[in-house]
Amino acid sequence: MIVRGGLRGLGRRAALGALTAAGVWLLLESACTVLFAADLRAWAQPPPAPDPELAVMPGHPYLIYAYRPGEHEERGVRVRINRLGLRGPELARPKPPGALRLLSTGDSSVFGFGVDEERTFTAQAAAKLGVEPVNGGLPGYSTFQTQALLSLRGWEAEPDLVLIANLWSDNTFDTFVDKEVIATLREWEAGPVAATLRLLQRSAVFRVADWRLRVQPRAERVKTVSWRQDRAEEGRLRRRRVEINDYSANLYAITRAAQARGAGVAFLLLPNREDLEPKALDRGADGPAWLPYRAALRAAAEAFGAPLIDGPATFAASGRPAEALFLDEMHPSVEGHGILGAAVAEALATAGWPARPLPQQSPEDPPLRVDPHARP
Repeated sequence: MIVRGGLRGLGRRAALGALTAAGVWLLLESACTVLFAADLRAWAQPPPAPDPELAVMPGHPYLIYAYRPGEHEERGVRVRINRLGLRGPELARPKPPGALRLLSTGDSSVFGFGVDEERTFTAQAAAKLGVEPVNGGLPGYSTFQTQALLSLRGWEAEPDLVLIANLWSDNTFDTFVDKEVIATLREWEAGPVAATLRLLQRSAVFRVADWRLRVQPRAERVKTVSWRQDRAEEGRLRRRRVEINDYSANLYAITRAAQARGAGVAFLLLPNREDLEPKALDRGADGPAWLPYRAALRAAAEAFGAPLIDGPATFAASGRPAEALFLDEMHPSVEGHGILGAAVAEALATAGWPARPLPQQSPEDPPLRVDPHARP
């Protein structure tokens, strides 16, 4: 009897202790939610950037990095990210009857660094055509990231036409290769460390501590990538983020996925400042490093019988100086976006869209291409 009573008493004390601990933990969780609401909101957003002109996107196992939904300021303009992870307002889902949508893909030149969302070329082209814009361009996004984004949630936008403008991030020389990084992230995401972290992140106490001890003190490193290869720099540059045959295959895959969903496809060749102001650089007989990727995009448009909007030719024909059309080497200014938007609208209207679907072909797989700038 003494032993039983002792065991029962021990059990009661253990249960009481567990209940007390649970109560204290719930009180701490509630207190953190109320008293540290600002920290919790900050934790849910990208970490602070060392440069106020830049934004940092947190990592993602399938997209490498991605914006979280919400609003922030970037390069002096308000940026809205909707629930699909795309720039702009929330989209009605399912799409209202009779609505038509133009979805563009690409990187920061499509996203619109330093440009209000309604003045990006996607928004301006859509306005001229009387359709709804969907800006699927995200800073630094390659065709691998665009494919993953569309597969995860982008196709939920139900586009009627997809304007493919991926170029600069694919042909970039960098210290990482997209498909290798994505494979590594997916492997880590399936492991026990990631599972434990996801469990801990449900706690407000953990998120506040994580923000104050890890994220806030350590601004993420933001580095400049090189999207061209000069002879003088060749020794220090690395591999292409997306090898040229992967780039061609990805262009075909995005186009076929759009066609399978009943959407038409057009291509946009993005311009850069050097198209208007060629620099006297020794690149040898191979020319600028982006030329093979432009050729691959042109070939994809031709193979599918899709409209191709030639951005460099459009900018040259405008007669406007480079400083009026670009914010830097590659990001169009407000005026540049306006010119591109008008060119996109004119090309699509000339092809008959949106009055009728664009007729398109279904080619075989793309032929193998050689990149003279590739490094082993």
